[in-house]
Amino acid sequence: AAELVTSFKQVAADQTSAQRRRFDLREVCDEIVLTLRPVLKQCDAQVVMSVPEGLVLDSYPGALWQVLTNLVTNAITHAFEGHTSPRITITAAALGPDRVAMNVADNGQGIAPELLPRIFDPFVTTRMGRGGTGLRPHIAHNLVVHVPGGRTSVASQPGEGCGFTIERPRNAP
Repeated sequence: AAELVTSFKQVAADQTSAQRRRFDLREVCDEIVLTLRPVLKQCDAQVVMSVPEGLVLDSYPGALWQVLTNLVTNAITHAFEGHTSPRITITAAALGPDRVAMNVADNGQGIAPELLPRIFDPFVTTRMGRGGTGLRPHIAHNLVVHVPGGRTSVASQPGEGCGFTIERPRNAP
């Protein structure tokens, strides 16, 4: 219980602050996933994380919180309808001394090929009026590109899930 309260406090501070700080990526990812547990229980999704400890960033954890929350929530909203074993995988690795790559992937329905080229555009959704606004990938993309100077990409095959890749500097400009 104490760990959960501490995690909520740190995530709340990061959410409401646009402050830059040094942070361990694994610790922040653990805190974010902990706060998302109630949402993950809605579809009984398992989160598998492979983020090494000691991968330190000097950046904006609040923006990272929003990016991961939007991508995980987007998977829960769109990927798992009728799925018996929903899984979300979060991975990260250093790309040399100056950059980091992260991937948020699910084993759900995937994205229709005609939507892939527009997935980061606002209001692109398959569930308009049914819980989808089409803004989560757009917001995540903007927070990766405009705040720390990174880039995003997506890969998906219908029926085989979806993966969002984020490349960003370890030290925000």
